[in-house]
Amino acid sequence: MSLEAVARVLEAAGPTLIVSHEDPDPDSIGSLLAARWALRRVRPGVPVEAATPEPVPSSCQFLPGADEILSPDEAQARGPWQTLWVLDCEPGRIGRLQPLVAAAQQLVNVDHHASNTQPWGHPAETRYIDPEAAATGLLVYRLIRHWGLALDREAATFIFTALSGDTGSFRYSNTTAEALEAARQAVLAGARPQEVAHNLYERRTLEELQLLGRALSLLSRTQDGAIAWIALPHSLVEGQPAEAFDGLVNYPRMVEGVEVALLFREVEPGRVRVSLRSQVWADVSQIAARFGGGGHPRAAGCTVSLPLAQAVEQVVGAVGELLAQGPSSGDPAAGTLDVWGDGAAQGLEKGA
Repeated sequence: MSLEAVARVLEAAGPTLIVSHEDPDPDSIGSLLAARWALRRVRPGVPVEAATPEPVPSSCQFLPGADEILSPDEAQARGPWQTLWVLDCEPGRIGRLQPLVAAAQQLVNVDHHASNTQPWGHPAETRYIDPEAAATGLLVYRLIRHWGLALDREAATFIFTALSGDTGSFRYSNTTAEALEAARQAVLAGARPQEVAHNLYERRTLEELQLLGRALSLLSRTQDGAIAWIALPHSLVEGQPAEAFDGLVNYPRMVEGVEVALLFREVEPGRVRVSLRSQVWADVSQIAARFGGGGHPRAAGCTVSLPLAQAVEQVVGAVGELLAQGPSSGDPAAGTLDVWGDGAAQGLEKGA
């Protein structure tokens, strides 16, 4: 469906709750806050709130209004919501907010993940999915421009944060001209890149840095050097916030000769979250889909219901089978470096 069609639905919406996925990341939080900012101006006087199934990560708590994002219990208590606006994921990945899907009269889904391919089945569902967009925040920015709203400093910071998070601070190949132009407009409106970069990339606790040291000691790779991974047992994962693992999958990807990098997190015994990244040509979304997940060709995720050792064996084996096939001659990305940032696939694990 077109941007204009989604805009018309939102323009007529009654009380609206805007939600995103588990393990919220900078794109999801920036998009939520920007969407709330915009819709409150398009529909003045109509209740518009934002909610996440899990707490806002500390890296995003500097954003104005982040402390007003509702918890699932608060969102339920504030209802009923006529419209549920799902951002940056399929409606099936909103965790404890899931019951609100069926309760809403109107479902709106705006996302940039290529795995979000099918309507959810809601009787009044409107979708705007663009896998070519650098971030969901860019799609919200398109809506803001469509509505003729002028960015203020707060909204500009939301958009810049969303874009920075999913492009690795504009380092990855999804950094398009459109994304850079949106970032430029955000800076002109008052966003401060140094503030965003400091909060997203330069603030880590002592415990997180110590965890990084332990994680690197567990780095492994296949004999041919094409696959590298870190497998974290439950004893290292337990008690750590999800954001403590942000970016860890990038370390095995740095190993020379690696095409596919993996991070395994045993979030509880017998349940492992897997992040997958590729360097040049391997479509890791195929592997994620095989295990019930999804994502981008170069950045994907899934959750595997197996003990850690078996999860590693099966996923690494599946990646090995994919690599054995070699680059497809029909793959336009084959032979082209196409690296997506960690934020681009945050929360992609289905059924997590």
